[in-house]
Amino acid sequence: LFTCGRCKSSKTSNTQKQTRSADEPMTVFVMCHNCGNRWK
Repeated sequence: LFTCGRCKSSKTSNTQKQTRSADEPMTVFVMCHNCGNRWK
């Protein structure tokens, strides 16, 4: 689903969290299992 921009690995996991008000879309947080890079 997501590819790491740092190491180009596709071994990633993602979680969705509500970081803003309830009428805003959820924010997706992604973590790479290969290099540990995190982004949203």
